[in-house]
Order: sequence, then structure tokens, then C-alpha cells
Amino acid sequence: MGKSTNFSGQPILNQLLMFLDKGQIRKISKSHGGDRYVKKFTTYVSARPTTYFLYD
Repeated sequence: MGKSTNFSGQPILNQLLMFLDKGQIRKISKSHGGDRYVKKFTTYVSARPTTYFLYD
């Protein structure tokens, strides 16, 4: 059996997450004070599971 050419090799969720620009998210978060009191779970980190839940 040969390899299928119908898939790009990445799951759909990873393809969606590639569109999230980390710099842009940080810039918007900084302008609104979103990560002011945050140490670990930043806006960018929380955007990834949020994207998953929206997709699911």
C-alpha cells in the first residue's frame, strides 16, 4: 500500500493552531492587561485549549 496523498501530515487542530500568531496575541493581551497577574497560564497558553474546545 502506498501513502495517501489526501492528507497534509498534520492533524486539523495543529493546522488551526499554526494560524495563531504568538506575537500578536501577546501584543493584544499586553494592551488590555490580560497577563498582568499571571505567572504560568498566559493568554497564549490558554488560547490553545480554547481553540480545541471551539473546534470540538
